[in-house]
Amino acid sequence: VVKVETLDGDFLRSVGNGFVAFNKGKRGLAVDLRSEGGRALFLDLARDADLVIDNFRQGVLERLRIDDASLRAVNPEISTLSVTAYGEGGALGGDPGFDPVLQAHSGMTRAQGGDSDPVFIALPVNDVSSSATLALGAVLALLHRRRGGGGQRGWTSLAGQSCMMQSGEILRYAGRRPAHRGGADFAGPDPLDRYYRTRDGWLRLQAVDVAAGRDGPAERAAALASLHDAGLLPAPAPDDALQAALDRTIGGLDTADAERRCRDAGLPAMRARAPQEMPSEPLLDGAEAMHLWTPGVRAPGGPESLYTVGRLARFSRTERRGVLVSPGLGEHTLELLAETGRDAETAADLLAARAVGVGEPFAPLPAP
Repeated sequence: VVKVETLDGDFLRSVGNGFVAFNKGKRGLAVDLRSEGGRALFLDLARDADLVIDNFRQGVLERLRIDDASLRAVNPEISTLSVTAYGEGGALGGDPGFDPVLQAHSGMTRAQGGDSDPVFIALPVNDVSSSATLALGAVLALLHRRRGGGGQRGWTSLAGQSCMMQSGEILRYAGRRPAHRGGADFAGPDPLDRYYRTRDGWLRLQAVDVAAGRDGPAERAAALASLHDAGLLPAPAPDDALQAALDRTIGGLDTADAERRCRDAGLPAMRARAPQEMPSEPLLDGAEAMHLWTPGVRAPGGPESLYTVGRLARFSRTERRGVLVSPGLGEHTLELLAETGRDAETAADLLAARAVGVGEPFAPLPAP
């Protein structure tokens, strides 16, 4: 996989080392696609490529002359996939857009805020889900080609992902009960399905699952019995007093004690952790969910090592072992020039013309 960047680099390189999280295991190419030399290099790489993925606004690929038709002219079997803010076509097709804007556009922030002010979701849920959908689209495009269907064009959008993430809430039909709405202090939809404050933090209890509809009389009776066994509900409490009763018992316990009691009683519950705690989380041992990376190159004042997200999936036969690292800006440019048949003199000419750029291995930035 080759990460193609401008000579100035992906803006994420300057944002809190976020570049590390999203580009592990790739090679890095810095190129000016507006130059003839840079475009020719890109087309030569496309001749042997399976996929080209981009997140340009509508019309940019055509202006750069690297759109689907241009790439298919040099590689008829290639598939091209794009992610934009609002999709291809339509009144907003050419407009820019970022995750927070699409959270507002789709009703997500109003649903989270309920009758209070809109609540912004700090995690880039639309960005991440769009990337995952595009990755699935890439796999399906390759499968389609392998079955004799050839390459094809595919695309998704942040707007579409915003709707997909709210599929259950947006669905409407006669007789449906209203979807749950959040609020500025929304802790959960039910006393058996919510956050509770403990003596030293917060516990998320999910004795029933309201969102999945697993909160009927039988499920509630079983949950109440388990809470009694855990010592969290010493005496029966009516529905209108249940939250107050659990507030008293859970609020008087340390989080670890409350979590242990729930787990011993077979109740799904977990301490609310901060993301910064995950590298030292013992429950993740063996899952390789986190990796410790010691870069070979350090920027002045940069960290000696850093934790990154580890393996998103595991495979029994084809898994690549070791810590995957992110490329420096233009780190593999010379390597890719050679692979496309360009000699040292041609490479020097392209560098002199600023059609391409060459850089060192990735060096994490100092903390802001």
